[in-house]
Amino acid sequence: MQIGIKPTVDIVFKKLFGSNDHKDLPLHFLNELLPLAGREPVSSLTILNPYLIADFEGDKEVSLDLRLEEPDKRDIQVEMQVRSRGALDNRMLTTWSKLYTSQIGRGDSYALHRPAISIWIIGEAHFGDGSWLHVFEAHCRRTGHTLSPNFLILTIELEVFSSLKKGPQWDSVSPGLRKWLTLLAEGETLDPEHLPETMADADVREALQIMSTFKLQDRERILYDSRQDYEWTRNAEMAEAIQEGMKEGMKEGMKEGEKKGRADGERAKALSDARNFKRLGVSTAIIAEATGLPETEVEEL
Repeated sequence: MQIGIKPTVDIVFKKLFGSNDHKDLPLHFLNELLPLAGREPVSSLTILNPYLIADFEGDKEVSLDLRLEEPDKRDIQVEMQVRSRGALDNRMLTTWSKLYTSQIGRGDSYALHRPAISIWIIGEAHFGDGSWLHVFEAHCRRTGHTLSPNFLILTIELEVFSSLKKGPQWDSVSPGLRKWLTLLAEGETLDPEHLPETMADADVREALQIMSTFKLQDRERILYDSRQDYEWTRNAEMAEAIQEGMKEGMKEGMKEGEKKGRADGERAKALSDARNFKRLGVSTAIIAEATGLPETEVEEL
């Protein structure tokens, strides 16, 4: 039977990758992903803001900012963004900069900075170039020189990744990373008792066991349903707002078009009248006064 729990719902995602009881899951996931950016594997992790069920029982807006620290080496941030948003690129830069600037205090040496890695998992296609993975670093366009190895933003587009199954690029993704991304993209449809051979390992079984708590434990099930309902409602409201904005934009555009059309028509009539007056020998000053055109323009007709 399908598990029926979406791993991308904020409360589930945070428990999967931000629980102190399951630190191996984010560590194994990162060690499949980071080599694609030419970065060394993670040795150990400290979860700075671990999963707490109480965080999801208060305000509806929960900041899903999973912060991990590799002691003495790197700071890592993992974000799950179900929908692609227009200002998402700027948000990526803002959250990375906050992660980086929080490393040192006022008066500290800039040499104390260490690499800050921001990883964004996006449910939808975002950049529109057909790539499921983007690696953003700070390089000189002319020479290729790296400004600083401390900057790294990685993005994964699950919708684009899922589409690879229909093409030759599928085999270019390592089996280990395919497993994790398939779990995130299609985890709701997996049957813990009948897993595909490529998914039947200890990590996936542990993840599915965590996901199953949102079916079996009343408190977490209620929270899962409320988080999903809130997500649906918010997305519907945003879609409605966008639609209303488009309607208003069309109305304003039509008004501006009508206004411009009237102005163009009035000007065309004034030019036509001015030409007729000139043929009749009427003075430039009188034509300008009658049509509203500047005298210099009447003279050029």
